[in-house]
Amino acid sequence: MFVVFDLDGTLADIRHRVHLVRGTKPNWDAFFAACVHDVPNWPVVASLKAHLQAGHRVEIWSARSDQVRRETEEWLACDAGVAPMLMTHMRASGDNTPDVALKRYWLAQLHEVNRPDLVYDDRQRVVDMWRAEGITCFQVAPNWEAAERIIAPTEDPLLTVMVGPSGAGKSRWCAGWEHVISSDALRYEFTGRIQDQSRNEDVFVALHRIARARLASGLPVIIDATNLRRRDRLACASLAPPWANVRYVVVDRPLDVKIRDGGWRNDVILPNGKTLVVAHHERMQSILPEALRGDGLPNVTVVDARTSKDIAPRQAA
Repeated sequence: MFVVFDLDGTLADIRHRVHLVRGTKPNWDAFFAACVHDVPNWPVVASLKAHLQAGHRVEIWSARSDQVRRETEEWLACDAGVAPMLMTHMRASGDNTPDVALKRYWLAQLHEVNRPDLVYDDRQRVVDMWRAEGITCFQVAPNWEAAERIIAPTEDPLLTVMVGPSGAGKSRWCAGWEHVISSDALRYEFTGRIQDQSRNEDVFVALHRIARARLASGLPVIIDATNLRRRDRLACASLAPPWANVRYVVVDRPLDVKIRDGGWRNDVILPNGKTLVVAHHERMQSILPEALRGDGLPNVTVVDARTSKDIAPRQAA
């Protein structure tokens, strides 16, 4: 088994220094330098040692800057009693990449067969990323930034995630906006037909890469896809920087209206014998409560745009 442990907030209790990165002017240098005063999170340290004793491969992946690598290795050896060689990944000094993106990048460097089987982490956004990647993640502590964001969020959401079944009117809601990334549009580019599902993996890899690049540059994004699976919504939400607000726009119309306007969607028969429109409609009813709660993510607000009438296009501000 391959097990990865986070450091700050997971192996190390950092509550004494989180005040250094709260508010609008976080002092990250001071935050990292204060790591020498951390207290080991002994239950998690014990779990790490138990994995080692069981013969498991164990690594520590930390978004802590390697400007304090020496201090970190001394803390691991002297305070936690953990071999410093387990620290295989640290943030390069001067790198400001959000930890979600940084750990996803490290994960992407591994071949599929070498991916971790289990991760111990604490921050909600990172935990959501691991789980969205299909990796079991134990969240070892309450999210230390949940009560107060590290950096004041932007007033308007940087990322909008559309949520709704096929034919619900998502694209009509997006009409007039210039920063829409549409799965249907990408599907057409890959296959020549928006109803062709044969290259969906390529479609969503491309969608996420485009969205991530825009968001990393501070540019707004609307992701126009069904996002009926919680895993898909979490994967989209984790693309945004940690300081950014995310908005779910939940869209739907009555089933008879969707069938009336369904076009080719009514001709797609799924393995369960139901049409795409009917299957998506039923799936929407089951996921609606969690979607309207923003999947429990602290930085997600929800716009309930469901209506019994045709949805009029929104115009960009």
